This record gives sequence, structure tokens and C-alpha cells, in this order.
Amino acid sequence: MVGVLNALPGTRLWKRLKGENRVVGNTSGDNTNSETNIIPIMGMAELRSGYKKILDEIYSKKNYYKRMTTFLKNYNPSAVPRITKIDVITLIKTIWKMGIFSNGERILFWKLVIKTFFGK
Repeated sequence: MVGVLNALPGTRLWKRLKGENRVVGNTSGDNTNSETNIIPIMGMAELRSGYKKILDEIYSKKNYYKRMTTFLKNYNPSAVPRITKIDVITLIKTIWKMGIFSNGERILFWKLVIKTFFGK
């Protein structure tokens, strides 16, 4: 998870930046909404551009599927879940949308499915 830095009131960071006149307004505490309550030295436009670049990279289809593969390789459930009707419907919808009709991720999707069912 990646977020933009916010200075929370009362913290050392907030006190330091307040002393430098670099705190603007309050923060919601949600560091994933791309907003900040500090004035960055690099400038706001560069901060937003860099943040967007990071998000585009880590959430690219290729990198997302790499993380899923790593997760599945290390995932060891302690109990076998019951498969429900909703699970089956969700699986069918996923195969339909991602495995059949998605041009951009179809190959990555099927590679992940094969790795999931036939070995880690």
C-alpha cells in the first residue's frame, strides 16, 4: 500500500513542519486519497506526478499478478473453506470477464490459474 505523507497533529513531524510553516490544514488520516496537509519541498505537481507513477507501476497488471503468485506460493490455509453458491457464481463471472473477454490480462490470468491448481 502506498500513500502520500500527511503530518498528524501532535507528532514530531507535524511540530517540525509547523515550525517551518509547511503544514496546511488538517488531515483526514487517510493516506490513500492522494491528498496531503504539508507543503512538499519538491512541489505539489512533482509529488502528485511521482505518486501517480508509483501507483501505475505497482498496480500494473504484470506486477499485480506477480504479487498474487507470490501470495499463493506462501499461502497455507489452516482450514478448508466450504464452497458456496456465491463462490461458484463469482468464479464463473471471473473466468468469463478475465479469462475469456479481457484482452489485456487474459494470459496473465490463465498463468495464475494454472499455477494455483497445478503447483506453486
